[in-house]
Amino acid sequence: TYCEVHEHPNPLNTMTARTKPTIALGPTGNAQGTHKFFCLTNGTLLKRNDWTEYPMPDSVIRKVNNWGKKSMQPEESFEFSNRNKTPYSWNADVDNLLHLT
Repeated sequence: TYCEVHEHPNPLNTMTARTKPTIALGPTGNAQGTHKFFCLTNGTLLKRNDWTEYPMPDSVIRKVNNWGKKSMQPEESFEFSNRNKTPYSWNADVDNLLHLT
């Protein structure tokens, strides 16, 4: 799902962006309702509990495809890893979601 996660800059009266474009990856499982998001701006993993869902525009689909090509991902999967190139344990959950659609 395409989402804009909300940032809460401090101080609030700056020109700093207050949202970031992301793809929702799923809940973290904590009591606060935090979810994991793939940031389309810089490719990082974000954890937030405040976001707004939007319809998925074609530009976002192209951007996600470009991220996959840059990281040399196979066409049928998309694996996320940390800065040490260690895959996250929840990659199988993401693969299952991708193959359900």
